[in-house]
Amino acid sequence: MSESPSRLDSWKEIASYLGRSEKTVRRWEEAEGLPVHRLHHQKSSSVYAYSGELDAWRAARTIAIKCEPDPNDGAVKVEAEEAPLGHPEGAKRSTDAPARGPRPWLIGSIMAAVGVSGFLAGMPWSGLRQFVARGPNVVRIQSLAMLPLANLSSDAEQEYLADGMTEQIVAQLAKVSSVRVISPSSAMHYKNTKKALTEIVRELNVDAVVEGSFLRSGTRIRMTVQLVTTSRELHFPADVYEVDARNAQALPLHVARDIGSKIHAGLGTQPSGSRASEKYPDPETYENYLRGRHFLAMRNAEAMKKAVTYFHQALRGEPRYAPAYAGLAVAYDLLGSYEVLPSNESFSKAKQFANQALQLDNTLAEAYTARAMAAFFWEFNWSAADQDFQRAMALDPNLALAHHWYGEYWTSVGKADRAVAELKRARELDPLSLPINATLGRVYRDAGQYEEALQQCRRTLDLHPLFAMGHWCLSQVYVGQKRYAAAIAELELANSLGTTPLQLRDLGWAHAAAGNTAKAREILQALKHSSQPTSVSPYSIAVVHAALGEKDEAFRWLNRAYAERDSQITYLALDPEIDSLRSDSRFPPLLKRLQIPP
Repeated sequence: MSESPSRLDSWKEIASYLGRSEKTVRRWEEAEGLPVHRLHHQKSSSVYAYSGELDAWRAARTIAIKCEPDPNDGAVKVEAEEAPLGHPEGAKRSTDAPARGPRPWLIGSIMAAVGVSGFLAGMPWSGLRQFVARGPNVVRIQSLAMLPLANLSSDAEQEYLADGMTEQIVAQLAKVSSVRVISPSSAMHYKNTKKALTEIVRELNVDAVVEGSFLRSGTRIRMTVQLVTTSRELHFPADVYEVDARNAQALPLHVARDIGSKIHAGLGTQPSGSRASEKYPDPETYENYLRGRHFLAMRNAEAMKKAVTYFHQALRGEPRYAPAYAGLAVAYDLLGSYEVLPSNESFSKAKQFANQALQLDNTLAEAYTARAMAAFFWEFNWSAADQDFQRAMALDPNLALAHHWYGEYWTSVGKADRAVAELKRARELDPLSLPINATLGRVYRDAGQYEEALQQCRRTLDLHPLFAMGHWCLSQVYVGQKRYAAAIAELELANSLGTTPLQLRDLGWAHAAAGNTAKAREILQALKHSSQPTSVSPYSIAVVHAALGEKDEAFRWLNRAYAERDSQITYLALDPEIDSLRSDSRFPPLLKRLQIPP
């Protein structure tokens, strides 16, 4: 049994042990993750290090990782190469690929026993990785988040590539059902953050985070990735990958598998199914795809149109690139649900592109999710939508979008409790998503849980006080409670932050319910004579007529909404804003035509 590792209690002792100057070891700590610990006192702090950890760090530092494509499956193959300490070309753990963020003391090794450096020095890289992954101080990791890769390039245009690589790694990690993986949209809130790791872990409610850096120089890409926890018992050294840009698409799967091996959650093989295109596209095609993902994540009308443009550019380079078709399908679903495009134009394209994606690769969870959205939001094909959602979540249990839109599905079929359950799961996976938080507030309202709805809408506004949909969320709770003056105040604020046909409709409804008929009619006319009439839902016009007590007009517009396959009519089962029509003899036949399952 080995003795306890010796402790070095100052920069001077650490420098002396390593045979370098204090200036050098301080730089190593900042740039390369030299495992130095700190004790914080009332007015100052002191440093210390363990000789065993320093030995392990020094041994690992000499290993350079080279990533080359495996000709059999396109994955990245890791090989070890010994390089002298400080060699400018050989040592890939160098100052041009520093550990990300202000937490260098976390970058170390779990090996602190005396004599471990001698053991590591003669060990091949694969053996080192196995030892690290299965060392004695294992803490079970059941949830994690990947923070945005820091872009070390001086070219700001490479930001989309760093963010895209982050998302792609998460997409691979998310396929492991035994681990809850936070969605990239929540993790992006910590881009360039100065927050402490403990605070990030608490806010995201995870056991660990993955962080790192990304550097593209000419035709080479270098990525540094590290799994870090707040546990004092578990430390992992950073992994450094270097690859030709032509093989960049191979990196996410390999990185994800390496992380999975460390947390004992292997990714295994790809799900069985058809994948007509086994080869990766050329770099330009892949980069256009990542640009599309970058803009799709912004979730606003102009950004989604840009996303569509880049996905099409990717397909011009590689017409059989299935992920680009899936990206187009999601983009058109969003353009339709945000009323940027009419339903017949948006959802028909969403279904078309989803089908094209699945013909090429029937293992794409995102494509099933996009097709499911079009199935119930546009075709009113509830069973097809349910099957596609189930397939999507089986393929990728951590896909927040699938749970979010499945929650919308359950709202449409009148099962508010099921909707709440799915939206809560979506929030667990994407806790900082503003749309998910706001939608959860609304479905709490639909379930008649007004106190929970009120708290959830306010929680959404705590995340972003100027989020228009958050104020709309509150207005919907007030409508359900018949607090019309409060609803009007929230809707006016929401419209001041960015008017949408949905928010304008609800403002007209609230004014009518409050007895302000002149204002309600003014808003109704604005909806009917919009400069973009194709984006105004017939259902929205019906809702305001219903609030004004004009039932004949309300049903005329509802029938038009059904004929035009207006997605908003799918809320007919639970929408409190058309409650005044439910006792009318014309309402049950209309509901029956939607063929909503029992």
